[in-house]
Order: sequence, then structure tokens, then C-alpha cells
Amino acid sequence: MPTRILLVCTGNTCRSTMAEALFRKHLAQRLGAGADQVEVLSAGTDAVEGDLASPQAIEVMRERALDLTHHRSHPVTESLLSQADLVLTMTGRHRDRLVEMLPEAREKIHTLRAYLKELGGAPPGDSEDISDPFGGDTELYRQTADQLDRLIRELVDRLFPAGEAQEGEKR
Repeated sequence: MPTRILLVCTGNTCRSTMAEALFRKHLAQRLGAGADQVEVLSAGTDAVEGDLASPQAIEVMRERALDLTHHRSHPVTESLLSQADLVLTMTGRHRDRLVEMLPEAREKIHTLRAYLKELGGAPPGDSEDISDPFGGDTELYRQTADQLDRLIRELVDRLFPAGEAQEGEKR
């Protein structure tokens, strides 16, 4: 069974959506064919089932040769939380809401920045939160995507070090 990583933001139309696409890209670059051993999903604490990714997120990911046009939002459910091996949120508020939703999953729910820091990474910035570009212009989405790209690239490098056997490995 593949390792399941769930990325969570508020509406599942901006941050977690872009993070999911970037995570899959970096996994494919790092693991090649072994990337199919890791399932990456996204959802939102206040998502409406079936919403499209925001036009700005679609545009910014298209600039990176990633396609979000088929994305449909999903609300976080207890089932998604319980089935995930690792849950990474965009903010501490998201983390706290998920822990409240499913307290027994507490050990696997982290903010993206805090988890990277636990693994020895040095995420830039003072806050553990990744700001929401919702309602902003395309440049704000680019800045958020750049930030997510740096964090996720480092996270994938730390979770799946070069030269290590990857199949079935979970962290």
C-alpha cells in the first residue's frame, strides 16, 4: 500500500492544490517510477465539494508546466485523516481544527513548515503559517507557489534521500 500524504488548507482551491501538484512533481523527479508508491492528496477544512482551483492557481501552475484544470476541491473528512500516513497543513489553525476533528490522529498532523523543521530543515520566515493568496492577484499566487515549491522540494529531499531504498518506506 502506498504512503498517503494529505495536504490541507481552507478551501482546497489555492495553497493545498498547488502544494499537491508541486509535491507530485518533486516526487517524480526524486523517485522516478517509485513515485507511485506515494499517494498525494489535498483537501480543505472549509472546502465545498467539487469547486475548481482558482484561476490564478491554474495560471501559476501552468507557468510551471503543471495542470490544475481538472482539480476539484474536497472537504477534509475523518476518513481522509485516518487513512493518511502524514497530514501537512498550511497553518496552525488548520492543524488545530484537524486535531479537534480526529484527536487520535494528532501525531501525524503537522504544519508543513513545522514538520520540515522537525526533519532538520530550515524553513525561511518567522511564522509556521503559509499565507493564503485567495482574492489576491497572480503575483501573490506566484509568491505563494515559490514558497511552497522551496518547502516541498526540501521536504521531498529529506523524506526520500538520494540513494536510499524508497519502496515501502514511510516516515
